[in-house]
Amino acid sequence: MTIFMSRDGVGDSLCFLHGFTQTHASWFAHRDFFRLTHTTLAPDLPGHGRSLDGQRSMTQMADELATAIKEPTVLIGYSFGARLALHIALQHPDHVRALVLVSATAGIEDLHSRQERVLADEALAARALHIGIEAFIDEWLSRDLFASLTPDNDQRSLRCENTALGLSQSLRFAGTGAQESLWDQLDQITCPTLLIAGQHDAKFVAIAQRLHEQIPQSELHILEAGHSIHIEQPEEFLSLLKTFLDRLER
Repeated sequence: MTIFMSRDGVGDSLCFLHGFTQTHASWFAHRDFFRLTHTTLAPDLPGHGRSLDGQRSMTQMADELATAIKEPTVLIGYSFGARLALHIALQHPDHVRALVLVSATAGIEDLHSRQERVLADEALAARALHIGIEAFIDEWLSRDLFASLTPDNDQRSLRCENTALGLSQSLRFAGTGAQESLWDQLDQITCPTLLIAGQHDAKFVAIAQRLHEQIPQSELHILEAGHSIHIEQPEEFLSLLKTFLDRLER
């Protein structure tokens, strides 16, 4: 499979990995901030945007994306993209200079809970195919997880550029239920890691605290936001990211 990759700017590379139902264009404003100092990469992850085939596991995605990126990079992943960033860091550590994980998880450890999540993801995938992309995006954005987004920043129109089939495949092959737990491998991540969670997203704050405890060179920041921190608080997010990168590049 060929993964669509947008590339812009000059300098050391940053690779932005979007969340479920988003596309590479979801990161446009953040990439523009760095275009004079860095090469910014942003793929459409499988099942999203122009990377139409979503029949890829997280492990397969990590291999394919590492090949597509080519050079060592800083991976900046949000939610679904953060799960993928963890896989790349573990499978291809030589490709990763540093990690920035926004609203991340390392998967579900308990087998029963994973099986329940597989069933939930399957039901969601079937729902997407049944009602079509626009209705599915409306239902997705109505979840409590995105309660702090507004019509001005929820990126609904960008999300509707996806297909119901692609998103359903993404859920079935790379949803949180389908993903193997990475919790017992986190001590293998040796690169500098920035963890960011939103204060009003209690579940992911707790997960971020645990990630911080288990990833050796990690730092944790909790911002005044919900799940979509980089969208809700773009200036704070970019300031935090710039400070992290400046330290990395000294």
